[in-house]
Amino acid sequence: MALAADWSSALANDDGYRVSTIGRSLDDVGFIHCSFARQVRGVADAFYRGRSDVMLLSIDPRRVRAPIRE
Repeated sequence: MALAADWSSALANDDGYRVSTIGRSLDDVGFIHCSFARQVRGVADAFYRGRSDVMLLSIDPRRVRAPIRE
């Protein structure tokens, strides 16, 4: 999940998406927080409840150059 403003900024920026989670950058944390489909509702309820500016993103692992860990 991403905030719409963060995602819009990433699309306009050559560095890409650099947000780890709300208020924290990839540089701060070292990874991007992701969820499996079965976790999305719980994460949305816990961290994004009441927001109307949230986007659900899907990652194509074939396009990721960094390690993906579960």
